[in-house]
Amino acid sequence: MTGSPSSPETDMFAEPARMPADDDREVYLWRHPWLLEPGVGERAAGHVAAAPQAERPAMSVALAHLMDVRRRYEVGDAGYPIGMGPIESVWQQVGVGQISVEEGERLVRAPAFTAALSARYLHANRPHPRRRLLQRVTVYRLMAQG
Repeated sequence: MTGSPSSPETDMFAEPARMPADDDREVYLWRHPWLLEPGVGERAAGHVAAAPQAERPAMSVALAHLMDVRRRYEVGDAGYPIGMGPIESVWQQVGVGQISVEEGERLVRAPAFTAALSARYLHANRPHPRRRLLQRVTVYRLMAQG
C-alpha cells in the first residue's frame, strides 16, 4: 500500500494483501485478531478505495477474505479456533524448543504483539471446559505475564 497513508491498521492489512493464497491470509488473520474487530474491515475498504489503481485488485481480494473470515467468526458458536491465535503460536514455539519460555514471555509483552490482540480473542481464550488443562494453563500464564 505504497500510495496510501500509513497507520497501524493499514500496515497490518498490507501483509495479507500481498499473499497469493486465501489459506495464508486466513492464518494471518487468526494470528492478528485485531483485524477481525468490527469497523476494521470497513475502514480498510476506505483505504482500498483510496489506494493506487494497481494495488486495488490484491487489496480487494484480501479485504473480501477478511470480511468472510470475520463473518464466520461472528456467527460461529465455536469461538476462536484453538491453536490459531498469536499467543498459541508463541507457546507452540516454546513447546517445540524453538524459543525459550523467557523469550516467549518477552514476545507476548511486546507492544507490537499486544497491538494485534483483541478483547474478543482474549475472551475466547479464557478457560473453558472443552479446552485441555495444558491449554488453559499456558494461555493464562502468558496473559498474566503480559
